[in-house]
Amino acid sequence: MKYKKGIKERNVILKCGADMMLPFALVFGLYVILFGTVSPGGGFQGGVLIASAVLLVFLGYGSQKLSTTFKESFLHSSETVAE
Repeated sequence: MKYKKGIKERNVILKCGADMMLPFALVFGLYVILFGTVSPGGGFQGGVLIASAVLLVFLGYGSQKLSTTFKESFLHSSETVAE
């Protein structure tokens, strides 16, 4: 990783992979949560898929971009609804 102004610069391949997989992971996680009662799986598996989408953004761009993409209030409210 290269350093740019004191911040680690991420790999382009990692960024492109995160950009490509983020919408699919979010939509599929929401699908699993919504239709978990009629098929194998459910809320826990869907939550893991959505959490992996958040992790993709963190791995691709770091914590600075994560805090701008997913607001803290959104993450807190989604955790509250999930319980």
